Amino acid sequence: MPHPVISFAEQALGCALRVEGDIGLLERPRRALLISRGQRGSTPADPRIRATIEATQRIVEARETLVVGADRQPWDLALWTCRQGGGNAIVAASDRNARNEILPESALLVWPDKNAQPGEKIERLRQRDRLAGLLASSAYAIQLRSGGNMAMIADELAVRGRSVDAWRLETYRCAEPTAPAVESVAHMPVLVPGDRLTHFTREPELLWPDERYVDYLQWLASGPGFTPRDGYQSLRRILAQKKIKGCGRLINGGEPMVCLTARNPIELLEENRWRKGLHRWTYSSYGLSFERADLEAMGARPVRYTGADAFKECSASARGFLQIESSGGIDWRAEAEWRVWNELDFSRLDPKRIVTFVATESEGRVVEREFGTRSLFVRSKG
Repeated sequence: MPHPVISFAEQALGCALRVEGDIGLLERPRRALLISRGQRGSTPADPRIRATIEATQRIVEARETLVVGADRQPWDLALWTCRQGGGNAIVAASDRNARNEILPESALLVWPDKNAQPGEKIERLRQRDRLAGLLASSAYAIQLRSGGNMAMIADELAVRGRSVDAWRLETYRCAEPTAPAVESVAHMPVLVPGDRLTHFTREPELLWPDERYVDYLQWLASGPGFTPRDGYQSLRRILAQKKIKGCGRLINGGEPMVCLTARNPIELLEENRWRKGLHRWTYSSYGLSFERADLEAMGARPVRYTGADAFKECSASARGFLQIESSGGIDWRAEAEWRVWNELDFSRLDPKRIVTFVATESEGRVVEREFGTRSLFVRSKG
């Protein structure tokens, strides 16, 4: 016979539930964390991240059971923190595919029967979030968005007479993004357009290439003295590994490609524009410039610009070297793009043949000393 808490949740959701793990956790005080979606690019200094860690630690210290949903960054961070502190957790999921490496040793997984799952993703997520609230006996409200799923859970808990305690979250304001512009310096290397190919690098969307998710969560929990995940650190990782990993996220066909430009990077920085959909500038202050002949020997090829119909007539792999001529009022031919398939391994190149872009003179000195490249200083004004 199902546990009364499970029976209550099944009745409220109108579907059968599956369980796996320590059912006895349902007999203990169970506190959910209510955290609405936040801004992109979280860091260990974000108040929302700090609050998630501190609230989880409070739950563990009070010997309560953490209740969260699966597959959301703040909840995953709470699970990792709970595991590190020796706590226990109940996880509401959409299916059985949980991240076992972040689950506490004592855990209970609950998910809807496969035949009871909604077809639309947004409805599956709403079902998961409601399930987390139905499994909880109280909650900390860290961040609630009006009309969102977390606010819905808070309302349902209140109707049941359960406490929802507001966790203090300090307000903060992000600085307005500033376009990088070139700073004139006496010993700036000469870059001849067409003779070199330049790759601009930036901070990762989430994980570094080949990074484990659990290591990313550990970084999020590292506190105020954290190592930034910015363009400078990205550049240093590339130089240390002597390799640029390809990415297919913005490539038609999804093939992993390393993107470069044959244009003078100084001119491109002067034409920089804010990409609203990507929440970033087209070009960053950090990059690497190579001799074109060196990269041609490694398989670099110029992109062929064409109309949209041409994409339908070629394979997915061939699309990696194609680019639509224009879209959204932008003529992409102006980028004079080249690409390398999969990754660019420059371990056999003499570092002195590489010019690195950095934002400050001190960064340039560090890069030159550690990696033997020449540096061009680019600074964000404003």
